[in-house]
Amino acid sequence: MRRPDGPASERAYWVALATVAGVGARTLTRLLQHFGSLAEVFAASAADLQPGVGAQTAAAITAIDLPSVEARMSAWAASGIQTLPWQDAGYPPNLLRTPDAPPVLFVRGALLPADSRAVAVVGTRQPARASAALAAQTG
Repeated sequence: MRRPDGPASERAYWVALATVAGVGARTLTRLLQHFGSLAEVFAASAADLQPGVGAQTAAAITAIDLPSVEARMSAWAASGIQTLPWQDAGYPPNLLRTPDAPPVLFVRGALLPADSRAVAVVGTRQPARASAALAAQTG
């Protein structure tokens, strides 16, 4: 078993896994059920992660540099972007009840109680060039 270098925040584990291609709500749920905690997922070797995830996803998980993830999170926070994993009290309850709710929300701005009936646009990790340009213009 590998151990992450130094202590990482629980939020960093969530963000790191949420940014791995091939790890969505279902995969993250399976990993949590199997390993018991995200810290244990990060302590697992690529071989231990299989067959729960494929070889490519296992390699991507074991290659995660948690200090780099935490540095990016700090930069995002400085830019007004917050990360809200499922277990965060600020995660919208109605969204959490939907099938395949995103494991982590990346939010710019404030989520208010009045937003409980709001509609959100959830983006992709790999948008088409035109979609990314449109989002940049309207954001």
